[in-house]
Amino acid sequence: MNKTAFIAAFSFLTFTACQQKNGSTGNTAATDSIALNTETTAPVAADTFPVKRIELIDSISPKTGFDLSDPEIVPENLHYSFAADWPTDNSILADSIRAWIISNMGDKYNNETSDIEKLFHLYAQDFYKETERWNGCTTEINISKAYENEKIVTYTADSYYYLGGAHGGGFYSGTSFCKETGKILGWNIFKSPQEIKDKILEKMPEYFDVKTTEEALEMMILNDTFPLPTTEPWIINDSIFFIYQSYEIACYAAGRPNCVFAMDELKDYLKK
Repeated sequence: MNKTAFIAAFSFLTFTACQQKNGSTGNTAATDSIALNTETTAPVAADTFPVKRIELIDSISPKTGFDLSDPEIVPENLHYSFAADWPTDNSILADSIRAWIISNMGDKYNNETSDIEKLFHLYAQDFYKETERWNGCTTEINISKAYENEKIVTYTADSYYYLGGAHGGGFYSGTSFCKETGKILGWNIFKSPQEIKDKILEKMPEYFDVKTTEEALEMMILNDTFPLPTTEPWIINDSIFFIYQSYEIACYAAGRPNCVFAMDELKDYLKK
């Protein structure tokens, strides 16, 4: 696999399962159509979902036997840093979140759900096999419980990789889970996701630090029309967060365009 192809492949593997287009989650955790104001029969109190912080910071040294006369081979370490808030109980919610974490690492790891540290080591070894011919690569993944209330738990996933060149790359996403069912709450909380594109566009001038949507559009790189984010929205601090990944609607230097809405701002678009 050449370097360009691997960058594309790794970009896909590193949390692109969170690019849940058209309301599809792309993982084993099911989606839920419940509205945010739906009463549960036995709500779990906020800040009670148990997790254990698992962290692994290490490096892999190059194999012996390299032909150092080959100019494409630079035998430097792969540095990696992985961390996750790993659910520790046996609830439906915990099962759903563990499956989501694993599926975002890649389908080949689906049988490793009982040992996240083993998974981290396997992931690093696989990454190293693909990058060992390149100079000083880095990969970082941080999966955190970001928000919890009586009805939902929200996780965020932040990844970074460097394969040489001017800059690295990464992906940032979040996913909200219903505590009662363990199902994902994303685009499915809206009556019609397409109807909120204009609302998101109205927030873009603030992100790009301009005055009008026309000026914001001039700073974007679009194929045709302004799209919904490929990454599903998530709920945090009683608000809804939307994000576009690098290169999705703008150049790398523009960062990841994003916006946040208070629930009341989108109440007319939410399912009852």
